[in-house]
Amino acid sequence: MINTNIIIFELKNNLKQTLLWSLGISFLIFISLSMYTTMLEQGALDQLEAMMQTPMIAKMMEAFGIEFESLKDILGFYVSRNVMFSMIMGGIFAIMLSANTLSKEESEKTIEYLFAKPLTRTSIFISKFLASHILILLLNVIVTIVGYIGLEIFKTSEYNFYAFIVLSIYTYLLILFFASSGFLLAATQKRGRVAIGLLIGLVLGTYFWDILSKIINETEFIGWFTPYKYIDLQVLRPDYGFEFYRVAFFATFILLFSVISFIVYKKKNYYI
Repeated sequence: MINTNIIIFELKNNLKQTLLWSLGISFLIFISLSMYTTMLEQGALDQLEAMMQTPMIAKMMEAFGIEFESLKDILGFYVSRNVMFSMIMGGIFAIMLSANTLSKEESEKTIEYLFAKPLTRTSIFISKFLASHILILLLNVIVTIVGYIGLEIFKTSEYNFYAFIVLSIYTYLLILFFASSGFLLAATQKRGRVAIGLLIGLVLGTYFWDILSKIINETEFIGWFTPYKYIDLQVLRPDYGFEFYRVAFFATFILLFSVISFIVYKKKNYYI
């Protein structure tokens, strides 16, 4: 059922871009963490406190998951950057990778090459699915390790390592959500590849929906329709940890999107 040749081919074909994305995200996180001690020493955080006391600014910062008190702790400072770099950039990488991996043969008009071989659609789908998830896992491992190294280098006091691991797993679940969304979009696409604008728009659009729901009380309900709502960023909370409904949301939709993608892929008519 699993074809190792397809897996190896996809891994080789996408390894370079995976490493580039991993290093790019890691670099941004490491550089931002290096600013932490500088901001403390130069009193930049104290200047920021006065600005954040303005009601409108405070509300906007809260929507972005940034609270002044949390910025004084290096893990809280890391979280303020993690959303932008790890979650959004990782989500864009994952949704583009998964969508392109599943649909590239049809868009390049080489799909008949796969079907001409003694391969079932089940074997093709599962092999591509596994290859994509291996690469996504690799990206998350690299970014998490670099984040941990950065925290250790630039910390001025101890931080909650368990909270860091929990946040990293939440980030991984969010990225897998977008990866499964990419597979679903590729499987339901009638012809060729899914438009890049649509893929990026889904990641960014749901993020700004979540922000809007936090800024305007009347739109609070729309936050529940975005995956970002189910990420807990309050890492400095004493009881911070996994919450069932958050994990259940990601597990349910990752599985649901993956299963639907598989069913549609098996029945889909391909244009050669």
